[in-house]
Amino acid sequence: MNTNDDSTINLTRPDRIGHGIVGTLLLMSGVRNVGLIRMLLGGTLLYQAYTGYNPLLAPLGIRVNPHPPRGTGGETIVVTDTVTIGAPRDQVYAFWRQLENVPRFMRHIESVQVFDARHSHWRARAPGDRIVEWDSEIVEDIPGALLRWRSMPGAAVANFGVVHFLDSPQGTAVHIEYQYVPPAGSFSAAVARVTGEEPRRQTAEGLRNLKLLVEAGAAPPAPAPDAPPINMGQSF
Repeated sequence: MNTNDDSTINLTRPDRIGHGIVGTLLLMSGVRNVGLIRMLLGGTLLYQAYTGYNPLLAPLGIRVNPHPPRGTGGETIVVTDTVTIGAPRDQVYAFWRQLENVPRFMRHIESVQVFDARHSHWRARAPGDRIVEWDSEIVEDIPGALLRWRSMPGAAVANFGVVHFLDSPQGTAVHIEYQYVPPAGSFSAAVARVTGEEPRRQTAEGLRNLKLLVEAGAAPPAPAPDAPPINMGQSF
């Protein structure tokens, strides 16, 4: 594995520290007691701490961004997905841009309260039957093409991302990429993934629901835009 390739990293810094501590203890115990298995396990954990890659997490599709933007609050888990919808992109964009529609297809989102064109309040179900809430800000809005957002300071789960609406021979390709700070590192994301509560799986299901809703006629034809694009000069 290329240790310089950030795309393979699936351990956050606390995870790597934990791997390093446990690996060191196992290695020292193995050396003292001539325990080959402990030495091998210890060496393996130390190597994983160094590379930031644990192969046991690879099948779960977990990827960590070790260099998130300033102010994010820690390393982030990266989620990406794409779905193709048989409808014009202006229509798909308009349905998503009406943020109160998001809980209709992202079932883990309980509610969205819109304050104005840029600001809203979100409630979502989290692993362990918890409810998390945060305020969100749209930092870039290109009608029919793109929505970019970030959570406001103090969010229970810091997050930011972008949704692209692209022309496709079949209609519209909706591509989403977002990042969030996992409350307890990569392994909390792994547990959530196994129990079906991890954002990557929830996002995939949400995009499938969006496709079903729009293609079933739940999204009316897009109205003419009545507001200029929003661009706060953010990029991530």
